[in-house]
Amino acid sequence: MVTLAALCLANDLDMHAAGWVELNRIWGKVEAIRIKQAAKPKHSPLPAAAASTSAPAAPNLLAALIAAEGLMPGTFAEGGTVHKQVLAAIAEATRP
Repeated sequence: MVTLAALCLANDLDMHAAGWVELNRIWGKVEAIRIKQAAKPKHSPLPAAAASTSAPAAPNLLAALIAAEGLMPGTFAEGGTVHKQVLAAIAEATRP
């Protein structure tokens, strides 16, 4: 505020009058601001993050899992929960 006051004083501006002008300008746009805020994606600074959360599993990841299982059988602790889930995902993805 001190910097703003010094800037206004140096440029011969009335800080209080300019403040009221700005408040009147902003209060006229409250509804537009609320609509814009509501349209933003939730819980992410990235615009594409909202769209990617509902997307199916990444095909590149699945291809990598299939390749890893083919090159090194048992890579995913064979018989464990993760191994069973990977094999189920591979079977589902490769089902005709």
